[in-house]
Amino acid sequence: MKICICDDMEDIVKKVEQNIKKEFSGRETEAYTIDKYSDPVSLLENHAAKNYDVYFLDIEMPGTNGDEVARKIRESNEKAEIIFVSDYDEYAYNVFDIKPIAFVRKTKMDTDFPRAINNLLEAFRKKSQIIEVKTKDGKKYIGIDKLICLEVLGHKLLFRYDNGNEAGEIAVRDSLASYEELMLKNDFIKTHKAFLVNYRYITGFVGGDVLMKYGLKAPISRRRRDEVEKKMIEKIRRKGL
Repeated sequence: MKICICDDMEDIVKKVEQNIKKEFSGRETEAYTIDKYSDPVSLLENHAAKNYDVYFLDIEMPGTNGDEVARKIRESNEKAEIIFVSDYDEYAYNVFDIKPIAFVRKTKMDTDFPRAINNLLEAFRKKSQIIEVKTKDGKKYIGIDKLICLEVLGHKLLFRYDNGNEAGEIAVRDSLASYEELMLKNDFIKTHKAFLVNYRYITGFVGGDVLMKYGLKAPISRRRRDEVEKKMIEKIRRKGL
């Protein structure tokens, strides 16, 4: 696991590093390395080559904000996990498109860091979680983190997944109910009686639709939209605030 810390305050960088080592100590985790940056310019010059798995980013930094840095990172590294380090709670409402897995408050690292690391390790666990789909041509295997949505289409269940540069599809004779409990435990949201959507792939809302990556969309009622927006905010806030 390659970890990056970026903060313009040296003492905060040291505290973040200390807390990472403290929380990883005694846990069953893969080997990890930590690189440290004191300014976002240096980070952006090196991150593509380094291809970090995890970024701990200050939100308020000279020259640019951490959310702007995170968006640039996302352009070349969609799989990276991002944890914001800040004392500004209001930023939790401005980062839907970034999908951070946690917020750590600088003044409450002792209480926030255990939760942030739990979220991080859980995210890595989900990335390795595979579901088995039985098709007429045999068994297919899909990583849950790669699933964009599940859609009931007539008498079939359609799995739409991230195929790297487009959305792939697998259609089977099955029910949405067979997967609902598992998906709801893995950051999926029921936007409609016929749709389960991975909230990490949601890009916005237009009219009566929720928009997803690759131009996909799913119908959503006003009541459900309000619920989904609330759940997304709750997920972001629960992951560290």
